[in-house]
Amino acid sequence: MFRKGGIPMYPIPKEQSASSYPHLHVVPSAAEAFLFPLNEEQRAAVQAIHGVQCIQAGAGTGKSACIIAKLQYIQHTDPDAHTLLVISFTRKAVEEIKQRLPTEHHISVMTFHSLFYHILRNHGYQGYSLLSASQQKRLAQFILQNLQLHETLTTEDALHTLHAVTVSGNLAVFRKAYVQQQHTYHVMDFDSMQLFCYQLLKEHPELRRHYQNLFRYILVDEFQDINPIQWAILKQLAPKRKSTNLTVVGDPRQSIYRFRGATPDILTDFCSFYGDAVHCVTLMKNYRNTPSILALGNRLTPGYEPLVPVRQQKEYPAPVYYAAATDTAEADFVVNHIKALYQSGIPYAGMAVLYRSSAAAHCLVNRLYTSSIPVVQRNGRFLYDRPVYRTLFSLLRAGMNLASSMDWKHILHAMGGNDDIWRMLNRRHADTGEDRLALLPSFIPDESMRDTALQLVSILEASQSVPLKNTVLQLWKTLLCQQFTNDDSVLDTVLSQTEPFRTPQELLKHVSILQKQRRHMEQLAATPDADYVSALSIHSAKGMEFRVVFLIGAADGILPDTSHDTADLEEERRLAYVAVTRAQERLYISYAKKTGHTAHQPSRFFGKLF
Repeated sequence: MFRKGGIPMYPIPKEQSASSYPHLHVVPSAAEAFLFPLNEEQRAAVQAIHGVQCIQAGAGTGKSACIIAKLQYIQHTDPDAHTLLVISFTRKAVEEIKQRLPTEHHISVMTFHSLFYHILRNHGYQGYSLLSASQQKRLAQFILQNLQLHETLTTEDALHTLHAVTVSGNLAVFRKAYVQQQHTYHVMDFDSMQLFCYQLLKEHPELRRHYQNLFRYILVDEFQDINPIQWAILKQLAPKRKSTNLTVVGDPRQSIYRFRGATPDILTDFCSFYGDAVHCVTLMKNYRNTPSILALGNRLTPGYEPLVPVRQQKEYPAPVYYAAATDTAEADFVVNHIKALYQSGIPYAGMAVLYRSSAAAHCLVNRLYTSSIPVVQRNGRFLYDRPVYRTLFSLLRAGMNLASSMDWKHILHAMGGNDDIWRMLNRRHADTGEDRLALLPSFIPDESMRDTALQLVSILEASQSVPLKNTVLQLWKTLLCQQFTNDDSVLDTVLSQTEPFRTPQELLKHVSILQKQRRHMEQLAATPDADYVSALSIHSAKGMEFRVVFLIGAADGILPDTSHDTADLEEERRLAYVAVTRAQERLYISYAKKTGHTAHQPSRFFGKLF
């Protein structure tokens, strides 16, 4: 796609041998000041600034302090340290590193994607727009349909090809068409951005040499999260040569992004690629967790050398594994402990609720909302915003003759209608005053769905005189299970959320209260230094720590999710390890023996450890 001479050229410095580096004169009052607070392992990691280094930093071993000290140490010992690149995986991690550096640090700190975007924007991709995740998915689905691959490849599997260096078969056919389509329309997404950058550097050696020489030092944080295409680009930027100064920091025990292409073996691959040039340092002293919490984390990962606790147990209790009768009882257990701990002097901000999947958290989050406990669910979708609930509530309001115009839009779309039909129904109602529920069957174009509409009218007309549970079950069997999912676990969640209420009016009043409370909590989250409990997925909690952690839904089938292969099961174990090691002082693990109509067994990870 690039014309000859179309790539901007830069003055490229000549490659330097190791002997051409200036001798490092360490000034004790400056550089040694950064070493003073560190332990022996951390000092060794900080002082090795030349060559290739691998720092294995277990949970709570002072990784962040070590990284900041290393960056400052390099700046005080090498006059060319302004050509220093630090790469992390999230904007949050990048901002935290920047905030801990001095104001005038002259260090480039960015995510992988911001680095790739910078390179592409400067070399031929100036006019490319960035697709959203939904646009990316629609484009992939269009191409799969066009290639008639939609029955053999899922959209998820197809998009995963953008994380790989090489692909074959139908995956290669898809990727080629996907890339061509994006080049045709001058668009890219966060996944294709990686592939475009790799191909650009591979096909243009002069550009590759420019970036190899531009950054004198490269440090990569959370290296265990890297995917194959990112690893390939890193090798392009930091080739096997004496003048390469590359440090990677990671922990194979915290590799939890296999769905993005990451594997815990990447650190082994790193050492194999650079061979004898690699200087390895392992940080083993844990400063975060109490001995009993750390012991549980160590037992969860028996294949690794156990971390050594520095903290003392003191008055802190051992971790607890609680089996609640129901998800409501589990929520009560957590709420009661949060209230007691807050009364004892622990702020809400020192507490977090972690979960494997958002489905396991809905009952508890709703219970927190109604218990006057400030809580913010980070990166979580409000349960009642999901399409199945939106349509259910719209139907119930229709049965009460309280449905809004938008409610009817949801109902018609669930039945295969479109905006034109919705507008015609509204016009007929406005012109004649006829009840839209009675009109519904005549506005459904599909004959088979017309019978469904007649059944819905009958169910909703009777909804004020029968138990709510009966109405919900009938609506599920008649429409919701066909239009959204036939998964019994979804029905269990729907029933568990609606069973406490006798009438549609009670349920909808409860939903309205929760929606107002959620809006209030969203405002709270935007308030600096606000005091609230954090509710977040284990993936979102990575890199964080809290005085108290409640790990809910720790049952087989949830944590671990047992629907996948052995490799995924090992990743579930690492996920449990990440959750456990977020807790500094207190850890409460729980599960519900029964959720809706589904029975649960103790998690195989925790059941035998208590």
